[in-house]
Amino acid sequence: MGVNNPVVEGALQAVELEAWQKMIADPIYTAKTLYQRFKSGAKTYPTANITARPNTAGSLSQRPAFNVPMRIQSGAAITQGTGNGDSMGRGSGSFWVTGDIAPVFLFSGCEVTYLAEMATAGKNRALFAVRSQELKNSLDVFMRGIESLFQGDSSGELDQIPSTATVSNNSGTGNQVSFISGMNNANQSTNLG
Repeated sequence: MGVNNPVVEGALQAVELEAWQKMIADPIYTAKTLYQRFKSGAKTYPTANITARPNTAGSLSQRPAFNVPMRIQSGAAITQGTGNGDSMGRGSGSFWVTGDIAPVFLFSGCEVTYLAEMATAGKNRALFAVRSQELKNSLDVFMRGIESLFQGDSSGELDQIPSTATVSNNSGTGNQVSFISGMNNANQSTNLG
């Protein structure tokens, strides 16, 4: 998802005292459309904490946070007979099981060095305080990561450049000097990548 480096003072010198521009361009795309749709349209149910409980063998096993009961086998199958005193045979019934659901926790760390924080503390030093701005940026990137999990195969990877794709470096014209053609999911790569 990215390089794991803290925000050091050298990375934010562009916004320190000598900066003259008040509006800072932020071309990094962030999206949470699908997440918001799930959140607004979903029903919430109370769940338990994951704890240990005794199993049939007498030892402890993990108790799931949420059980989803389901009927996986129907009742008796039909039989055919002559109607002249045939035996109906033994009957059967449904079979129920439970699907266990456990919560998944997602994390995203934000690290800012002390020098970077001090170099941007107060309006006399920089256009913004890096600590508060970077926490906001981290939340935006975290939401983009969740969106990537929803729209992909749950690995966070939106697409992979197939071996059949054409990768062309420095061969385009105008603003498009390099390009990749033959992507599986090019729209997601440009929107969220």
